[in-house]
Amino acid sequence: MVPALYAGGGYLADWRAADDFGDLPADAPVTRVSWHAARAYCRSEGARLPAWHEWEMAAAADAGRRDARDDPQWRARILQWYAQPTGRLLAPVGRRRVDGLR
Repeated sequence: MVPALYAGGGYLADWRAADDFGDLPADAPVTRVSWHAARAYCRSEGARLPAWHEWEMAAAADAGRRDARDDPQWRARILQWYAQPTGRLLAPVGRRRVDGLR
C-alpha cells in the first residue's frame, strides 16, 4: 500500500498487482503511477524523467519546427486534442507521432 502523501486514490487502479497489468496490453502506456514510482523506474533503467522545461519544449514542437506556438493551425490542433476525452485506454506506446496529435 502506498501512503496517500505519495499517490492518489486511483494509483495503479488498472493493475491487478505490482507485477500484473491486468487486461492492459503489453504496449499500453503506464498511467496512474506516482511521480516517485516513475522516477524510480527511470533510474533503474539508467534514464531520467524530463524536466518541466523539456516537456514544454517538446510540447511546443510540430513535425517540422522546434517551436510552432505562433502558428494558429498548431494552436487549433492542440485545442482540438485537449477537447477530446481520451477514454480509458490511450494509444499504444510507440505507435503515434511524438506530438501525439493524430
